[in-house]
Amino acid sequence: MLGRWGANSIELSYPGSPINVAQKAIYKKDFTDPYLPWAFVMDGLKYFATKGVVNFKLQNGVDAVKGSYEFETEDDHKVKGTFDLKTG
Repeated sequence: MLGRWGANSIELSYPGSPINVAQKAIYKKDFTDPYLPWAFVMDGLKYFATKGVVNFKLQNGVDAVKGSYEFETEDDHKVKGTFDLKTG
């Protein structure tokens, strides 16, 4: 989940392999069950994605990941952004 404490958030998952190369996943085409549905949470309401794409690169195995995402929800919200996550 991406977001700040007490703020709106984004819920994403990706079907990547732990290699240090750029990867792209198309939601839902590249996903197999079970997977975390993508969603946008705003003001306590959750809007689920109907289609989207995530571009990412894992670093140091799975210790860090950088990338971007873009998706549309069932209520026609358009959501996009970037992320740079590290463990520890």
